[in-house]
Amino acid sequence: MYFDTAAFCGHWPFYHVRNAGLEQMLERYRTTGIDGGLMSSLDAVFYQDPWEADRELVQALAGTHWRVAMSVNPMMPWAEQLLVQGKEAGVGAVRLYPCVHGYDEDDPRVVELCRLAGKLGLPVIITARMEDGRMCYLHEQRNPDMGKISRLARECGQTRFLVSNCLVAEAKALLPLPENLWLDTAGFRADFFLETQQDIPPERFLFGSFAPLQCINSAVCVIPEDGKQQFMCENAQAFLE
Repeated sequence: MYFDTAAFCGHWPFYHVRNAGLEQMLERYRTTGIDGGLMSSLDAVFYQDPWEADRELVQALAGTHWRVAMSVNPMMPWAEQLLVQGKEAGVGAVRLYPCVHGYDEDDPRVVELCRLAGKLGLPVIITARMEDGRMCYLHEQRNPDMGKISRLARECGQTRFLVSNCLVAEAKALLPLPENLWLDTAGFRADFFLETQQDIPPERFLFGSFAPLQCINSAVCVIPEDGKQQFMCENAQAFLE
């Protein structure tokens, strides 16, 4: 069974994304041999109360191999309460969006939330970007600070972190990788593994498509055939357990 640790469904407010409903996305994944992973709601990114969208997603994915990576904005006063609520409902991870919500990755409130996530056994996904900065319309994304992300991972040593949708240079800026930090392959070029294989252990890569904002088929093509079992199955299982 193959897993995608960067899957999305819902509506993107800045341009039309076709066939992005949950059932449509699950069918698209089935056609590529992917049967599970972490799914996030695009709607929840922009809701004042993201749980309104995430709760529905948790219920819809019950009984499948998919789990929800819930959206949390650590700057909200009820963020920690929301995290506990999500854990009780059965979410699989927490996805943070400093690129959209505009906070520093090592803000004290982020550190506290990530420490709580570690105590609850929830991995934390740091979203480097939602889309290519050249495509931004009406909003400007905050660029990731890899130094602050690395510092956050080291300050929260009991929490598993995944950096999602970063660039090659940004991945290299995280070196040496903290022991509790992984990278997903969202946005990678086909030659990325050749460029990083001497610096980043292969067990630190998790497959991520970032669909529907990126193409599922293109994301799968990036993964070497002899690496699919490791990146799309074994590594994901080790990260999620």
